[in-house]
Amino acid sequence: MAYHLEKNFIEEIIDLRIPFVFIDYPYDDNKIYSVAVDNEEGGFKATEYLISLGHRKIAFIHGSKEAWDSEFRFRGYLKALEKYKIPFNEKLVSRGDFTKEGGYKAVKELLSTSEKFTAIFCANDHMAFGAIRALKEEGLRVLEDVSVIGFDNIEASALSNPPLTTIMQPIYQLGEVSAKILLRLLSGENLETKRYLLKTQLIERKSCRKV
Repeated sequence: MAYHLEKNFIEEIIDLRIPFVFIDYPYDDNKIYSVAVDNEEGGFKATEYLISLGHRKIAFIHGSKEAWDSEFRFRGYLKALEKYKIPFNEKLVSRGDFTKEGGYKAVKELLSTSEKFTAIFCANDHMAFGAIRALKEEGLRVLEDVSVIGFDNIEASALSNPPLTTIMQPIYQLGEVSAKILLRLLSGENLETKRYLLKTQLIERKSCRKV
């Protein structure tokens, strides 16, 4: 991914005038074309949905520390809290590593504190599956006691118990738009827009309810 590339290497590619497009990384540079999912918008959408159901104590589970997409989803979470005047509580934030085990441990950590919450927003679906397992082990019912929302809409999210409400990324569109831009660059066009952010979609299933 782009954030693993050295800046001087990127500058070398630019100097060689080789057409290229960064995919799934919102590179903020007017010399670079990039197409990415609007993770901040997705994070806002997930949190706003929980707020619309009446939740005010919403926990957030981060992904890996170096993951920019998790950070943008967290920014969306904070924006939604701010918009609806819900105080941010850092004790309701835990960190996984984008794995089921990471989500499991993060929820166990949250439950070990005295902080109460009625909903959890996980930065990806895998962590949401781990979160659900942890809640069940502690005798809490997903939906009735705690609502859970994920991010990605992987195939397994529709098959989990309960089926997971999540935010869908436009993966097909991500590839399609990137390819079209690259083909136009290869034909010699100079496109005015450099940074493209694609919208996410809320997929409602059975893991969230009104309080």
